[in-house]
Amino acid sequence: EMLLWLVGVFELVAWGLDPLGVHSALNDGEPLNLFGRIAAAGVNSGILFASAVVLRRRYPMWCSVLFPVVAMFTWNQWTFWWFPYLLGDVSGTVEMVQEHKAQLRHLPRILPPNSDHLVPDIEHTVLMPLSVLAFFQSVVQFRKLGSQLKTKHYLVLVVVTALLSGLQLIFVLKDPVLAYGPALTCALIASSGALVGCLAYSASESKRE
Repeated sequence: EMLLWLVGVFELVAWGLDPLGVHSALNDGEPLNLFGRIAAAGVNSGILFASAVVLRRRYPMWCSVLFPVVAMFTWNQWTFWWFPYLLGDVSGTVEMVQEHKAQLRHLPRILPPNSDHLVPDIEHTVLMPLSVLAFFQSVVQFRKLGSQLKTKHYLVLVVVTALLSGLQLIFVLKDPVLAYGPALTCALIASSGALVGCLAYSASESKRE
């Protein structure tokens, strides 16, 4: 769970101080007001800090609630930044990708250009591997819950995953120009929750034998 703490601190600094100017650029060049910075930093880092705590202390109910949130946080790095970079406008919101290209065009990059695709800025380039590593560490920690997980915890995991997938779908459907991303986004969020559920269930069964 140390990686969750690391990503949480990264988000706290990125949103609270905006040292690379990413969030000002995404706000059409205007710095976020103090309330906006505090709220965004608190929500993004707070979820990650809370996930680290409940995984460390092995609270099965809260783990079932927060794990899908960590999965969605990680998946969003792919949806909004890395699929557009690698594959073009396939994030599910073509209009948003075009908007990001215009807003971030003056920011420095460390990744090479890829045709006319969106190139992630430095902040999101660094955030991606950190998020993926933190997610896999969360999978390992969730699996250690083993026999602590009961039917109600699996149900909570499924319900929260479904709600997050629905919210994600509503968000991308607000864009008038769509690629093929919405269904893929929902499917992979759901599958990540199902994967961890299966891992935890197998651990539970092995402990009972």
